[in-house]
Amino acid sequence: MRSKVIISCMVLLSSFNIASANAQWSSTTKLMPLAEVVNQAKDDQWVKTRGYLVKRLSHDSYLLKMGTSELEVEIDQYVFPVQPFDESTLIEVEGEIDIDWPSGIELDVEKITIVNR
Repeated sequence: MRSKVIISCMVLLSSFNIASANAQWSSTTKLMPLAEVVNQAKDDQWVKTRGYLVKRLSHDSYLLKMGTSELEVEIDQYVFPVQPFDESTLIEVEGEIDIDWPSGIELDVEKITIVNR
């Protein structure tokens, strides 16, 4: 009897693992224009925006540009997608706003999606 209970529990737990392995996280964060992020975002706010990475500023800092709006973004190596892209590729970035004095506003990017090439 005890072995049947243990086996039943194992089967039940393994089915949860299989279901969670197939689940994918999907953000419900509304897409904000880059100009709006630069002018209106609050410290620690989670944002999603689009633009072009046009310049590398340091080891993990880059300049994201869309039209006349520019924003410094911090991107760790592991966040970059496998597919290569360049400054002519439109990307979507998600992350947390960091506002510090005197350096200003920066986006700590946690996700990059290539929109078009």
